[in-house]
Amino acid sequence: MFIVDFFSARPLLVLIAIAVIIVLIKSVRVANQYERSVVFRLGKFNRTAGPGLYFVWPFIEWLTKLDLRTITADVEQQEGIIPDFRLINLWWPNRGWRWMRCVRAH
Repeated sequence: MFIVDFFSARPLLVLIAIAVIIVLIKSVRVANQYERSVVFRLGKFNRTAGPGLYFVWPFIEWLTKLDLRTITADVEQQEGIIPDFRLINLWWPNRGWRWMRCVRAH
C-alpha cells in the first residue's frame, strides 16, 4: 500500500520515471557481427558503431546500418578483345574470371 500511496501522491514523478525508462530502452542498439552503423548527431557524422551493444541519444542521434556481407551474383558470359587483338569469351563464376576459349581473330 505504501508504493500505491507514494505514486498516487506524485503523478508527475511517475510520468518522469516512465519517460526515462522509455528513453533508456530506445537508446540501446545492437549490431550483428556482419553489420556496422554510421551514427549521425544532428545531421553530421559522429562515429561508427558495432558490432555489439552501443547507445544512441534518442531524437539527437540517428543511424544507418550497413551490411558488410559479400553478395555474389551470376554474370552472363561476355566476349572481349585482348591486347594482341584475339577474341576471348569470359565467364565470371563466384571466384573470379575464368578463360573459357580463345578464338582466332579474322
